[in-house]
Amino acid sequence: MTPIDSNSAAAETTDQRVTITLDEAIAHARTASVWMLVAAFIPSSGALWGLLDLVQGSRDAFTLVFTSTALLLGSLYVSLGLAVRRRHVRARMPAMILAAVSLLLIPVGTIFGFLILTHLGTAIEGGAFGPASTNDTARTPQTRA
Repeated sequence: MTPIDSNSAAAETTDQRVTITLDEAIAHARTASVWMLVAAFIPSSGALWGLLDLVQGSRDAFTLVFTSTALLLGSLYVSLGLAVRRRHVRARMPAMILAAVSLLLIPVGTIFGFLILTHLGTAIEGGAFGPASTNDTARTPQTRA
């Protein structure tokens, strides 16, 4: 019996990285965009309650600030979710920042933020936002004039 060299076994396991294909990275980007669109309901529901409060006659500063902030966050989620779905390079970092901020919205926002960060990070690592992914001529039908 020969002894097993533990250093070589540890070196073999640490060098293995999981690589994903471009199609899998694009699928993760689309999944992240779906989670962003679903997460838009969190601030939108708050904005709805604020608007109902404003309609009933409450004109205090807190209600106005809360409602406008919730409307702004909801529109940011929707616009960044659509930009991530189209895989715009400029949407990567704002989407990551918004997902990190949504981690503070305990408990539901934390779940959505984690899901968005996980899928978006995998999509970025897989190259879904790179120059190779923007050339989708093989996936889209070409029209001839």
